[in-house]
Amino acid sequence: MDIKIFFIRYVQSLPDLFGNTVATDGTKMLRTIIKNDFNNRKTLTFVNPRNGKRYSRHYGMMAQGGMTVINVGEFVDGNFNYAIVGINLSCRKYPPYVAIFCHNKAMRNVDMIADMVRQSMNWALSENNISVLFEPCTAQIDWEKDFVHSYLKGMTDRPFNPMNDFGFEMLEEKFEAVGREVMNNNRKSDDLMDYIRPGVNNKEKLVHWLVIQEKGKVTPKDIMRPVRFLQDKKMLYRPTMIAFNKVCHKEGLISVSSFNEYTNMAKDYFVNDEVYKGLVEQYSNAF
Repeated sequence: MDIKIFFIRYVQSLPDLFGNTVATDGTKMLRTIIKNDFNNRKTLTFVNPRNGKRYSRHYGMMAQGGMTVINVGEFVDGNFNYAIVGINLSCRKYPPYVAIFCHNKAMRNVDMIADMVRQSMNWALSENNISVLFEPCTAQIDWEKDFVHSYLKGMTDRPFNPMNDFGFEMLEEKFEAVGREVMNNNRKSDDLMDYIRPGVNNKEKLVHWLVIQEKGKVTPKDIMRPVRFLQDKKMLYRPTMIAFNKVCHKEGLISVSSFNEYTNMAKDYFVNDEVYKGLVEQYSNAF
């Protein structure tokens, strides 16, 4: 896995009268743009003009405290091959920077990912006469703590944010998992057992419980309710659709996009869901 850090430098899109590049500061503006994009998230797919391929981007972490995490990649054979893009504009410890983690073989071109991210930022800032330049970071920086502390600062600044209850856990899980994700020939595992968290004592029993819960379920929400329940209880990492279907056999009943939506911890489709609440008792009785 390749990890690369790029510092962000802002310049005016148009040079001065003498053709010189003019430095400027676009951090505050870019933070607002990313926050608004997170809240709207209307366009999740885009075409890279350099190679004509269609890519998707999903927020793996909400925009808060000047930072966010975006998964950028493409769907291949039902799998989402992606790179993690961490954007830290908090300026808490370092100048604004982007951290790119390339996991999948198909998404290991760090420079390509960086180019897409930079072009997206430039497009968003174009109306403000600001351009973004990426400068590779050659120094050793403590980016892990910077991300966590930036997020915690955001929680302090927004005490009534409903995401606070589980936001930090998502962040911690995201970055502690970097570099040690379950992989199989540089792809995510197709075995559901590999997504059960280490603290679970009886993995076979947990899978059996999930299979029982899935019997007779035919609608996407009903199918995904037990999976999301196990994710919320910190029993299950986010599995692939292939790993799920190998044991629950729901092929054709739910699309990849719906599967990814329901397993996205940044979203909650089961607020005030009585059936979901009923799973608490069923789980307690089984275990």
